[in-house]
Amino acid sequence: MKNSCMDFYTILEQTHKSFLDLMKHELEAIDANNLTPIQGFIILNIGNGNVSLSELVLKRGYSGSNASYNIKKMVSGGYVKQIPSPHDKRSFLLTLTEKGKYIFNKLQSSMNTHAQRFERIIKDRVNYRRATKFLKEVDSYWRNSLNEW
Repeated sequence: MKNSCMDFYTILEQTHKSFLDLMKHELEAIDANNLTPIQGFIILNIGNGNVSLSELVLKRGYSGSNASYNIKKMVSGGYVKQIPSPHDKRSFLLTLTEKGKYIFNKLQSSMNTHAQRFERIIKDRVNYRRATKFLKEVDSYWRNSLNEW
């Protein structure tokens, strides 16, 4: 049992790394070499809306200090701007600049293409709802395990 769990953990780690490598490749393809893969995902998570830093941390799974650092870099790079929250003057909402929206549109298009290819390749082998539910259960287990410490 231990070996199969370790195999599972290893595959998850490798899958995550492959997904980051894919994002790096997509950023290079649109000549956005100054963005990291994580920053590319943050741009996708902000999208066309306004997102608070706490939402990125709590709902999207970024660590607080890592998200703050990346947002600071993206603001200085001209991809993201901070606007005062209408509900809490102490906090800011994040929105994409025109430069950020350009990257978002390119990345979203690329990710949609990958999703369509992915679905064609494995549509008969995977039930997405069950697979997603299972991965959420794994994530929940790990998060709950952290609370036990």
